[in-house]
Amino acid sequence: MSSDRITDAKTRLRHKVWQHLDSVQAGRSGPVNGKIPNFHGADRAAEHASRTRPARMRAVDVIVYGSVAVNLDGVRLGKGAGYSDIEMGLLAQAGLVSDDTLIVTTVHELQVLDEPIPEAEHDVSVDLIVTPDEAISCTPRRRPSGISWEDLSEQKIAAIPILQELRELAASDPEGPPHNR
Repeated sequence: MSSDRITDAKTRLRHKVWQHLDSVQAGRSGPVNGKIPNFHGADRAAEHASRTRPARMRAVDVIVYGSVAVNLDGVRLGKGAGYSDIEMGLLAQAGLVSDDTLIVTTVHELQVLDEPIPEAEHDVSVDLIVTPDEAISCTPRRRPSGISWEDLSEQKIAAIPILQELRELAASDPEGPPHNR
């Protein structure tokens, strides 16, 4: 699927989930359209997540993502700007996350889709979906090895100082940043 088709399909799914959540008034502080939903039951989902401790989980090994929607394979939709994927790429490039890092999202049960969600190469999957009433393990896992520079526009790089610095460092050192050697 082309990049534009993936983007369009993701946009349609976001709007579908936002509309569904808003139609049942699932938003704790009002409409959720255009947001990572703060849903009724979010506090119970957070408590549930704190009690759900897979054997390999240690506090430094966990990342919690906000999501608009997620499917049972762990493919997630954020708000659409790609910042979560950039953050994960930065952490991976710095050697701070690995295949052992547990990635969790807490969502309302209406945000869990039983349908495919289009994925781009840079998209990161979650390992665990936690709703107010259940925890769902997901496979397969997708992890970045670093920044996906080809997916970043000049405007986005200019807006994020660390990306500017990393690109300048890579340009001045043919072997790239020290953590990539």
